[in-house]
Amino acid sequence: MTRLRSICCGLLAMSLAMTVATPEVWGQRRGSSKEIGYQLGTMWYVGDLNPNNLFRSISNTAQGAYFRYNVNPRVSVRGQYVQGSVEVFDANH
Repeated sequence: MTRLRSICCGLLAMSLAMTVATPEVWGQRRGSSKEIGYQLGTMWYVGDLNPNNLFRSISNTAQGAYFRYNVNPRVSVRGQYVQGSVEVFDANH
């Protein structure tokens, strides 16, 4: 039940963020050289204990922020920070 709640909260937050986003987010403007943003989603484990099925592992909420600087129309530099937790237990697989 907590996994379903986590997924639903993530989807709700993403749809809310897309609804209130300003028009500058959806496309590039001339003269725009900087972008800053917030992201919200989910994290889950894929590895030795869960190699194939993404949705069998425990999903947790993740959040982050990014900053992008457009040096010129072809080159940009981006920094990103993501915070979340990933967990899996042998007993579940």
